Amino acid sequence: MDNSEKQIMDEIKQDMTDHSDLVISKVNDEIDSMRTNQMNFYKQGLKKETDAYLEKEISDLKIYSAMKASQDKLKAKKSLLSLRHQYAQEIEDTAEQQLKDFTKTPAYRTFLENGLKHMQASDNGYFAVRSEDEALMKDILKANGMNNEVKTRFFAIGGFLYVDEQNAMEYSCDLTERIREATDWFHGHSGFSIAEGESSK
Repeated sequence: MDNSEKQIMDEIKQDMTDHSDLVISKVNDEIDSMRTNQMNFYKQGLKKETDAYLEKEISDLKIYSAMKASQDKLKAKKSLLSLRHQYAQEIEDTAEQQLKDFTKTPAYRTFLENGLKHMQASDNGYFAVRSEDEALMKDILKANGMNNEVKTRFFAIGGFLYVDEQNAMEYSCDLTERIREATDWFHGHSGFSIAEGESSK
């Protein structure tokens, strides 16, 4: 092979090398582009999944927070209601014991006499009292010039009940009513009430 042929072969070889390098460069560029596009696609998909997960977590936390607040509020309301019932019961028990003690004092006779002053009794009616108050009531009626019959019946604490069946009249002077009045007063004036949408005031 002479020099001219060798030169031509070298030129062809160089041209093929240059062309091959160009093809390889383009292929590498395309690969890099595809890799970049694929990575962007994965990143976008991952971001959507992450955002959806975070949104669900936030939603679950809000629901849990609302349920926890509701449960805590209900628990507090139950505690307040229980406390209110306890106070009312203590007031009722104390008042009942005080009134039972009261029936053993001279002031109890005055209470029964004052009860007579607030009513109009006829000869047709009768008085009902505890068995332990029968003699006392007869003595009070006699002292007031009254001859009504005295019957015995159950009273939780004391007092009397006047009944006039002929005139359809009844008058109660029952100490148990004082218990109810004390409890009603507590509920109405204690300033401790529970309403929907609030805890206590």
